[in-house]
Amino acid sequence: MIKGFLKDPDLREVLSGTAVALVLKVFGACLSFGFTVLLAQYFGAEGSGVYFLALSIITIFTVVGMFGMGTSSVRYVALFSQSEKWSDVHQVSKLVDRTALIFLTVISSVLFLSADILSDSILKAELSEPLRWMALAILPFGILQLYAEKLRGLKQIGKSSSLQGLVFPALNLLGLYLFFEYYGALSPAFSFVIASFITMAVAILYWRNGHFFTKNGNVTLNKNDFFVSCKSVFVGDIATRIIIPWAPFILLGVWVSTSEVGIYGVANRVSMLTAFVLVAINSIAAPKISALYHEKNMKQLDKVAKKSTLLMTVIVLPFLLSIMIFTESIMSLFGDEFSYSVVPLQILLAGQLVNVMCGPVGYMLMMTGNESIYKKITTFSIVIMLSTSLYMIPAFGVNGAALATAITMVFQNFLFAYFGYKKIGVSTLWFLKRKIYE
Repeated sequence: MIKGFLKDPDLREVLSGTAVALVLKVFGACLSFGFTVLLAQYFGAEGSGVYFLALSIITIFTVVGMFGMGTSSVRYVALFSQSEKWSDVHQVSKLVDRTALIFLTVISSVLFLSADILSDSILKAELSEPLRWMALAILPFGILQLYAEKLRGLKQIGKSSSLQGLVFPALNLLGLYLFFEYYGALSPAFSFVIASFITMAVAILYWRNGHFFTKNGNVTLNKNDFFVSCKSVFVGDIATRIIIPWAPFILLGVWVSTSEVGIYGVANRVSMLTAFVLVAINSIAAPKISALYHEKNMKQLDKVAKKSTLLMTVIVLPFLLSIMIFTESIMSLFGDEFSYSVVPLQILLAGQLVNVMCGPVGYMLMMTGNESIYKKITTFSIVIMLSTSLYMIPAFGVNGAALATAITMVFQNFLFAYFGYKKIGVSTLWFLKRKIYE
């Protein structure tokens, strides 16, 4: 398989880029794992639950403020840079920055002012103070993600991956360790805010110092088309970045207890260790998919998609099986309270296995101008997630939350794969040999 990658220039680019991103993601995964272990040992299930609840709300508000501009940035920057239209790349960046600054500032202010209402009236948890502090991080946290996506569009994979996969988790872990003695329960919030601001500064420096964009020249960017793309992606983001990953935290907080939020949060964090390969390969595959599709090179696109998925599966499968076998030993690192995380972790790992084996199916639709299909599928996924959660979480608690997440993940990936195959004529599933494009 490696020889096949080395002979093909596009596959070689995916493999070499993946190697860089994978190394950074491994370090990032270790740092995030260390942060979760430290959090659990410092604060137990109850305190961890408060942090995960606050983090879920911060992430939801940040995704709303980004309005789908991250994925659209990858697509448009990749498209314009491939044609060396640097004035258009500059315009995309400026448009995203200005829009995000307004949206994220407003969103941050709303959350800051409504922290007491969310904490006391809805979630009934003691998180108003950490939530108010973490609301200050929404602007830098969103901006750093947008810059990471723009760098990814330029195929600057090392810089892009290092922001969220290395710089931020390292600073977050260091902050928690340093601040705990002085600030106690607020130390996770303080470390999150400071890590967000510093990482944002690093992201801006990466972008401004590493490129030669011309500000003058013929601009072909259609702003209306860009925001139409953002709108379609945003609906998808609501499902893939808000409802599916974070709704279980909120619903557990409403219906069960903060301790169970902490137990589920730890299981979720450990299961996400297997997703770093998916993220690493997607970071290279997404701009490559966009470029090959607009060159109408469907045969090569099919090859890149299948080989990328095969590479994901080969790397992840042994790692995932190891976690499933040694689940109890791994969870013992977090403390006795987290022994209840074993079953939900195994359920979440099953969902992650399907996610990885389907490959970059969502990006296949988004990078080829099929955002409307992506939007419809993700809207249906929201219905699945909410309906299963409303039944399973009150009935089965943490295990129900894990089941709802895994079921939604499986349905969504299968639908992405099917409609991508039907619409584009290209499949990410490496075991499907039929060539529709011929």
